[in-house]
Amino acid sequence: MSTLALNIQGLSQDVMWTMSLWYQYWDATLPRILPRSRILDVAMGYGKYGLMMRYERNPALLIGLDLNRKLVRDVHRMGFYDGLILADAAFLPFRREVFDTVVCIHAIEHMTKDRGMKLLRDLDRMNAKKTIVITPNGFRRWETHPVIPAQPYDPHLSGWVPDEFIRFDYKVHGIGADDRFIPQIPKLYVLLRWFFSAISWFIPSVAHELFCEKEGHHL
Repeated sequence: MSTLALNIQGLSQDVMWTMSLWYQYWDATLPRILPRSRILDVAMGYGKYGLMMRYERNPALLIGLDLNRKLVRDVHRMGFYDGLILADAAFLPFRREVFDTVVCIHAIEHMTKDRGMKLLRDLDRMNAKKTIVITPNGFRRWETHPVIPAQPYDPHLSGWVPDEFIRFDYKVHGIGADDRFIPQIPKLYVLLRWFFSAISWFIPSVAHELFCEKEGHHL
């Protein structure tokens, strides 16, 4: 059986929660991407977000970038990107205003802090009309994939908090709830988890994920 062939009934509550987070931050991202726009997917990984952007937003141009040669080769066979680039996300090889939208989802936490800061400076230099960065709130020591343990997974090398993105002029929202802020009351835990998820969009410091968006400066 493929590692992607999941038995939903056998998933733990934490895995189901992680999957719900994926849907939540995709629901936040999709409306912010203009149809028929030029999109760069930074560190596209297995290409799941590129696939959704292709069919939900019908981009005029969809480019994926990743440092993993095998992933680039595998995603190329799927055919939903217009082009793929084998490159380091910390050294983006693009001029200003080439793309309307740049998305960087769950990539910056896999870099050291210095390289992550270099990525943010490069995103500033590119000056897309809309830049979206999604990353966990704070450092999370995940050594295996949170949903598919057998799948190869790059460990987290850094953690990020709202103020670090605010200094780069991002608007920061929260998605999901950070367990560190939820009272551990067994009978109320699930209810409290959903409550904190509801308020985290407005109070990102209590969120599980940071949703960071920025408008470019165009004349």
